[in-house]
Amino acid sequence: MPVRDSRSHLAGMYGVAVSPDVIGKVTDAVTAELAAGRTGRWRRSGQPDS
Repeated sequence: MPVRDSRSHLAGMYGVAVSPDVIGKVTDAVTAELAAGRTGRWRRSGQPDS
């Protein structure tokens, strides 16, 4: 989804204004988490690191 659409959706649904920079940072963080899940690097909370 383009940044413009994300900003519009957040404004319409929640009445918040979000900068394109914040959208990009959140997108990068979510993408990294998804990549970690694909490689099996996710762990349950409270489990020790391998």
